[in-house]
Amino acid sequence: MGSIPGNNRVYQQLATTSLTPSVYTVCFWLSNNASSGPSNFEAQWDDRNMLVMTSNSGFDYQYYSFNVWSNGTGKDVLGFQARQVPSFYLLDDVVVQLCRGCTVPITGPLQKQANP
Repeated sequence: MGSIPGNNRVYQQLATTSLTPSVYTVCFWLSNNASSGPSNFEAQWDDRNMLVMTSNSGFDYQYYSFNVWSNGTGKDVLGFQARQVPSFYLLDDVVVQLCRGCTVPITGPLQKQANP
């Protein structure tokens, strides 16, 4: 994702199974194969940022996992956008699953679970 001419975007509306507010886990692998030039990467859930990177150095694949709060409509949106001049971010193995045993967060809709 993300080579010239600007931001590249991928969004998908998910038919989340719960029609009441619930917690889902979003996981993915991400790599940045360049270490120079302007760049940015964002991962979003229902238009809220889970992850924002700006002008970061190149890195090998890293695993990211976030607990997110479903809006309870059964129509949540997962999105990614990136720009990397002159190279690419590599996004792989995106998974969204209901987090059984998790409770709806009190502090807000996004809870970062792990980031190596």
